[in-house]
Amino acid sequence: RMVLAGNTTMNHLLLGLHSDPVRMEPFIPSFFHADYLYTRDIGITMNPLAELIVAPNIGSYVGGDITAGTFASMIWNKPEMSLFIDLGTNGELVFGNSEFLMSCACSAGPAFEGGDISCGMRATDGAIEACTIDKDTMEPAMTVVGDVPPAGICGSGIIDGKGKIVREGPRILRDEHGMGSYVLAWQKDTGGVKDVVLNEVDIDNFIRAKGAIFSATETMLSSLGFDASVIERVYVAGGIGSGINMRNAVTIG
Repeated sequence: RMVLAGNTTMNHLLLGLHSDPVRMEPFIPSFFHADYLYTRDIGITMNPLAELIVAPNIGSYVGGDITAGTFASMIWNKPEMSLFIDLGTNGELVFGNSEFLMSCACSAGPAFEGGDISCGMRATDGAIEACTIDKDTMEPAMTVVGDVPPAGICGSGIIDGKGKIVREGPRILRDEHGMGSYVLAWQKDTGGVKDVVLNEVDIDNFIRAKGAIFSATETMLSSLGFDASVIERVYVAGGIGSGINMRNAVTIG
């Protein structure tokens, strides 16, 4: 057998099915379950009798990646109230326990994928995924994917509890409008095409994305008559979730 799990759009493209309904009202996918398939049906060369199992979609914006994550976390088989969060370009959430499960999705924008960040990039070689700034010298200590010179910032590397840059120093730049930027790496040191910076607009975009995830959680809980106090365990998954610093995530709410 072969098992594949992707978001709703990827599942449609994989099977060669019409995907326009995913993004058009009333936002009902062409399919939810795909049964009785074989790998040979989509041109994958392996045992010709190998079954193809596609993790089912449950909506346009909640696909097989979420059903697979929900299944793997086992929250469907536990009495405790759990919250499963998948962090990526969108945020998908599942809440419940062995008695019920509810899911929703929210548009977090591409801030978590680095797309709305001035020096943003995906979590590949050269991406700064973690950074600690010395409180006195303001010098950064970074973790870079691939152990190569930094080229940009990926989503898990931009968490910051502050919205504005309030100190001055050799690494602080300001444009003609007074907007501050913090230089993580100078172009002359990295051999890149520009300085790697984090500016106040980047932080604002991240705060908005974080707020979207928080709002989705609050909305889903309140629609069920619950509040956050009932959540006993939180699972974080996804391309960004897998690399996130949980202590920092808690700090910024």
